[in-house]
This record gives sequence, structure tokens and C-alpha cells, in this order.
Amino acid sequence: MANKRFLEKEASKSGRSVADNISPGARALPAVNPLLTISAAPGSPVQRYVAGGGYAWPLTRTSDDGKMQVVGKATGNKLYAEAALRQTASAALQDAGAAITLEQGTGTKSVKNPVTNKYNTLPEVAVRQAEDTGEDFEHEDSCIDEALAIMKTTSGRALGPNSSAGLYREVLSYVLRKRGIRDADNDADTIASAENARATGVDDLDSYKDFRDLLYKVVYKADLDLPEPWEYAKSQIAGRGHLTMEAFWPALRNLSLTRDQSKPAEITQPNVAKFREIITNQLSTRDLLARHNPGQDEEVDGLNEKANPQIGGAFLIMSGGRNKERQLTWNYHWGAAVIKSGTDIATIESYANTPEAVGIWDMYGTLRKEQTFHAEHAATDKHGESPVTIGTRTGRGGLLSAGSEQDPAEENRATAGTKKKAKKKEEG
Repeated sequence: MANKRFLEKEASKSGRSVADNISPGARALPAVNPLLTISAAPGSPVQRYVAGGGYAWPLTRTSDDGKMQVVGKATGNKLYAEAALRQTASAALQDAGAAITLEQGTGTKSVKNPVTNKYNTLPEVAVRQAEDTGEDFEHEDSCIDEALAIMKTTSGRALGPNSSAGLYREVLSYVLRKRGIRDADNDADTIASAENARATGVDDLDSYKDFRDLLYKVVYKADLDLPEPWEYAKSQIAGRGHLTMEAFWPALRNLSLTRDQSKPAEITQPNVAKFREIITNQLSTRDLLARHNPGQDEEVDGLNEKANPQIGGAFLIMSGGRNKERQLTWNYHWGAAVIKSGTDIATIESYANTPEAVGIWDMYGTLRKEQTFHAEHAATDKHGESPVTIGTRTGRGGLLSAGSEQDPAEENRATAGTKKKAKKKEEG
């Protein structure tokens, strides 16, 4: 994937991603530094991060073969691709049972092939409803809803049962299977149990959001406006400073034991204990993912930088390990794989924290580690110290499955079903 160069001052904020080539000896942004350690060679292309939403400079990514290009602002950007490439991808989306089809848009763009340096006119790609050609596809406002809508999966919000516990369990099971590790300690069940307990605790604690935002502000320096009583609690716990996670808990418990009438009524000893259990279960889940996650020197097909979903599937990065210092994390991020050209993949993604970032195009490489979906999103520090990336796909019966590849047993069942239908049609 070839990348347009950007000025350092334009890329001084973390958040939405763009690409750049860092020349040998050049100064990289902090978010880029982790990628330099895994680059193939000094000066090899790396991803750069800039803030999203409302910024005017263009973001441009071109596939290595020059057949497609993503260009535009952080939101509302466009994809241009060769007609044959678009048609092939649209057919693959149809075969995968996706909810979208790709058609030619109204615009065109002159794109230079990075290898030949020759220009080619590429038509714009428009996203339409698969079942009603001509109608625009209605994008979702969160990454998981966007991916599941495009994949047209019937499994709800998880890979297994309709819960985040099922999602974590299936991802860990897939990691263990790909690495050839026998789950002797039943970690897959443990991770599901911990995540289920966390979710149950969140549902049971009416003031969970206030407790969570207080933790975020005290420990991670999140720029949040707390309700007045909770701002007071923050001042009593940490003053104008901040605490480590270890110091936060005794400080919060001590406040719960006081008779201070100005503190929130919800800060009671039982509620503090319940909130701590919720956070402990969340960290336990992420620690288990990190424990079994391949290291940087271990390459495993289908995992992390080697994740390579088929068209109609999606990338999924799950947060693992402890948070980076003073960084909040997402539970996960999804990117629907919509079109491929050589070793590059164009995705459609949404971001729940940025309302205008709905259904945006992005592009990732699969040949060089530093251009992968995993490397780019891991380098934002928004997914903990050891995130896991896999590919997902819609399997038999519309169920969401872990893995970039087709399961042989499932493929045999699908083939048998197709043959059975063909024979019935022939006999009828």
C-alpha cells in the first residue's frame, strides 16, 4: 500500500489514522514508535495517526497495484477502484450473503500506479443495498453494528451466545486452536465466566456509569465532565492530581466509609465492592487473552498481523492485557472487509464515539506488518498492551464465525447442500 506524505504538525494528535512513509532517521510520532520495532527494514512504510472529524487535509491510501485508492477527509471519504475489481468484489459480497453490493458512483479520479508511475482513471465506488439495487445502504453508528449489518449475520452481537462472554470465549478458543494449544486449564470457559460476571455486575449496579467515569478521570486522566457530586468525590479522592489503579481502590473505599453528606449517595461500601469486582473481572478477561496471545516474534496464520478476512467478512481487534499508561480502551473494534486488490484490503468502518464517522472507507496492507489492521489499531494504545486481531465471517445458517478461512467441515456441508438442491431441481 502506498501512502501520501503528511506534515508533522498536521499529525500531532492521536485518533483517526492516516499513512506516511518515515524515511531513515526521521522523527516519528509517539504512536508510530511501537511500529518501528516491527518494521521490515529502516525506512519501511509505517502508519501515522491524526485526529478525526472536521480536519481539512486529505487522507490518501493507494493499493500497491494502483487499482484502488481511498481518499478524503477523516469522515465522508471515498473509494475509487477499477471497474473489474469492483465487480469481482461485489460478486464475492453476494456469494458471502452480505447486505451490500458495489456499484459505480458518479465521480472518477486519476490515480498513479505506485510501481509503474503511470496514471489510470478510476471510477468511484458506491455502496448500495444488495436486495434493492439503487437504494443507498443505511450505515450503522457503531463499529460492531456496521460490520454485522454488512456481513448480514443472524448471531446478534457475539460469535457464540448473544453476549460479550460468548464473543471473548470464541476468540480465545480460536487463538488456542490456531496456536495448537490444548486448553487444559479451561481458560476459554474461565474467560467467558469472567466476562459474563462483569456484564451482570454492570447491569446490577445502577450507578455503574458514574463509577466508571470517576475511575476514568482519576486513573486515566480522561477529559470528562462528571455530575457535581461526583466531581466532589474526585476532589476528595485525588485532589487535583491522579492516582494509580492500586491507589484508587482504598481511596474510594475510605470515602464510602465517611459520613460526608456532599459525596454521591451511591458511593457506599457495597457499591464500591461491586464496582471493583466488575473491573477485576474485566481485567481478568483481558489478562487471559494476553496470556495466550502470540508474541511479536511468533507469526500465526489468521492471528494479529496475519489476520486476513475474506470479502464479506470482517477484521476484529479485541483489547487484551492492561491499559497503556493513562489510556482508556475500547472493548473491540470491527472493520468490514469489502474489496481486495492484491495484498491490500479496503474496509468500511464506523466509530461509536464519533457520530459523523459512519460508514467510512479505510485501507490496510497484509504484506507488511506495519500496514496491517492489527498494527494500526494496536498502535493507538486504545486496545491495551496485548490486543488480539482475528478475521470473522458469516458461516452456515448466518452465524458469525471466528477465522478468516472456511472451515472444511462447514464447506463440505455447504457443498452437500448445494448438490442436494441441484439434484432436487433436476428431478423436479
